[in-house]
Amino acid sequence: MKWFAFLLLLAALSGPSRLHAQTYSDSLHIYETRSGLKFTLNKKVLTMPELMNTLRDHQPAYDEMRLAKRNKISVVTGFIGGFLIGWPLGSLIAGEKPKWIMAGIGAGIIGITFPLDKAYRKHAKKAVELYNAHL
Repeated sequence: MKWFAFLLLLAALSGPSRLHAQTYSDSLHIYETRSGLKFTLNKKVLTMPELMNTLRDHQPAYDEMRLAKRNKISVVTGFIGGFLIGWPLGSLIAGEKPKWIMAGIGAGIIGITFPLDKAYRKHAKKAVELYNAHL
Protein backbone atom coordinates (compact mmCIF):
# COMPACT_ATOMS: atom_id res chain seq x y z
CA MET A 1 0.00 0.00 0.00
CA LYS A 2 2.90 2.38 0.78
CA TRP A 3 4.48 1.63 -2.59
CA PHE A 4 1.21 2.29 -4.34
CA ALA A 5 0.83 5.64 -2.56
CA PHE A 6 4.45 6.53 -3.37
CA LEU A 7 4.02 5.67 -7.06
CA LEU A 8 0.74 7.58 -7.19
CA LEU A 9 2.39 10.64 -5.65
CA LEU A 10 5.34 10.36 -8.03
CA ALA A 11 3.01 10.08 -11.02
CA ALA A 12 0.98 13.05 -9.82
CA LEU A 13 4.08 15.22 -9.47
CA SER A 14 5.78 14.26 -12.72
CA GLY A 15 2.78 13.43 -14.90
CA PRO A 16 1.25 16.86 -15.57
CA SER A 17 4.54 18.30 -16.72
CA ARG A 18 4.78 15.66 -19.43
CA LEU A 19 1.17 15.71 -20.57
CA HIS A 20 0.28 18.24 -23.24
CA ALA A 21 -3.01 18.94 -24.93
CA GLN A 22 -1.34 19.76 -28.21
CA THR A 23 0.53 17.42 -30.47
CA TYR A 24 4.00 17.91 -31.87
CA SER A 25 2.62 19.13 -35.16
CA ASP A 26 0.63 22.10 -33.84
CA SER A 27 3.26 23.22 -31.34
CA LEU A 28 5.75 25.90 -32.19
CA HIS A 29 9.35 24.87 -31.53
CA ILE A 30 12.45 26.96 -31.10
CA TYR A 31 16.01 25.76 -31.67
CA GLU A 32 19.32 27.45 -31.04
CA THR A 33 21.76 27.03 -33.90
CA ARG A 34 25.14 28.57 -34.70
CA SER A 35 23.42 31.10 -36.93
CA GLY A 36 20.76 32.05 -34.37
CA LEU A 37 17.32 30.90 -33.36
CA LYS A 38 15.21 28.76 -35.68
CA PHE A 39 11.46 28.38 -35.32
CA THR A 40 9.56 25.36 -36.62
CA LEU A 41 5.90 24.50 -36.98
CA ASN A 42 4.89 21.09 -38.35
CA LYS A 43 8.62 20.39 -38.80
CA LYS A 44 8.88 23.32 -41.26
CA VAL A 45 11.36 26.08 -40.53
CA LEU A 46 9.54 29.40 -40.41
CA THR A 47 10.84 32.70 -41.69
CA MET A 48 10.25 35.73 -39.48
CA PRO A 49 7.22 36.92 -41.53
CA GLU A 50 5.72 33.40 -41.38
CA LEU A 51 6.34 33.26 -37.63
CA MET A 52 4.71 36.66 -37.07
CA ASN A 53 1.72 35.57 -39.18
CA THR A 54 1.40 32.40 -37.08
CA LEU A 55 1.53 34.35 -33.83
CA ARG A 56 -0.88 37.06 -35.02
CA ASP A 57 -3.92 35.15 -33.70
CA HIS A 58 -2.52 35.06 -30.16
CA GLN A 59 -1.90 38.67 -29.12
CA PRO A 60 0.34 38.10 -26.03
CA ALA A 61 2.72 35.85 -28.01
CA TYR A 62 2.65 38.27 -30.96
CA ASP A 63 3.49 41.24 -28.70
CA GLU A 64 6.35 39.30 -27.09
CA MET A 65 7.80 38.42 -30.50
CA ARG A 66 7.56 42.08 -31.56
CA LEU A 67 9.71 42.91 -28.51
CA ALA A 68 12.14 40.18 -29.58
CA LYS A 69 12.36 41.57 -33.12
CA ARG A 70 13.35 44.99 -31.76
CA ASN A 71 16.39 43.39 -30.15
CA LYS A 72 17.36 41.38 -33.24
CA ILE A 73 19.47 44.37 -34.27
CA SER A 74 22.18 42.59 -32.28
CA VAL A 75 23.11 40.73 -35.48
CA VAL A 76 23.95 44.02 -37.18
CA THR A 77 25.72 45.53 -34.16
CA GLY A 78 27.79 42.37 -33.75
CA PHE A 79 28.91 42.50 -37.37
CA ILE A 80 29.77 46.21 -37.18
CA GLY A 81 31.64 45.79 -33.90
CA GLY A 82 33.58 42.84 -35.26
CA PHE A 83 34.52 44.78 -38.38
CA LEU A 84 35.68 47.77 -36.33
CA ILE A 85 37.88 45.52 -34.22
CA GLY A 86 39.12 43.42 -37.14
CA TRP A 87 40.23 46.30 -39.36
CA PRO A 88 42.87 47.62 -36.91
CA LEU A 89 44.03 44.07 -36.20
CA GLY A 90 44.43 43.50 -39.94
CA SER A 91 46.42 46.73 -40.16
CA LEU A 92 48.65 45.53 -37.33
CA ILE A 93 49.27 42.21 -39.07
CA ALA A 94 50.04 44.04 -42.33
CA GLY A 95 52.67 46.11 -40.54
CA GLU A 96 50.74 49.37 -40.64
CA LYS A 97 49.90 51.55 -37.68
CA PRO A 98 46.49 50.38 -36.37
CA LYS A 99 43.78 52.82 -35.40
CA TRP A 100 43.09 51.66 -31.85
CA ILE A 101 40.28 54.18 -31.40
CA MET A 102 38.37 52.30 -34.09
CA ALA A 103 38.97 49.02 -32.22
CA GLY A 104 37.78 50.65 -28.99
CA ILE A 105 34.58 51.82 -30.65
CA GLY A 106 34.10 48.31 -32.03
CA ALA A 107 34.58 46.84 -28.55
CA GLY A 108 31.96 49.24 -27.22
CA ILE A 109 29.51 48.20 -29.93
CA ILE A 110 30.20 44.54 -29.19
CA GLY A 111 29.49 45.31 -25.52
CA ILE A 112 26.04 46.54 -26.54
CA THR A 113 25.44 43.46 -28.68
CA PHE A 114 25.42 40.90 -25.85
CA PRO A 115 22.51 42.39 -23.85
CA LEU A 116 20.52 42.92 -27.06
CA ASP A 117 21.04 39.29 -28.10
CA LYS A 118 20.10 38.06 -24.62
CA ALA A 119 16.89 40.12 -24.70
CA TYR A 120 16.05 38.80 -28.19
CA ARG A 121 16.44 35.20 -27.08
CA LYS A 122 14.47 35.76 -23.87
CA HIS A 123 11.51 37.39 -25.61
CA ALA A 124 11.50 34.87 -28.49
CA LYS A 125 11.43 31.92 -26.07
CA LYS A 126 8.68 33.60 -24.04
CA ALA A 127 6.62 34.14 -27.22
CA VAL A 128 6.90 30.44 -28.10
CA GLU A 129 5.91 29.45 -24.54
CA LEU A 130 2.88 31.76 -24.63
CA TYR A 131 1.79 30.45 -28.02
CA ASN A 132 2.11 26.80 -26.99
CA ALA A 133 0.35 27.41 -23.66
CA HIS A 134 -2.54 28.94 -25.62
CA LEU A 135 -3.04 25.75 -27.67
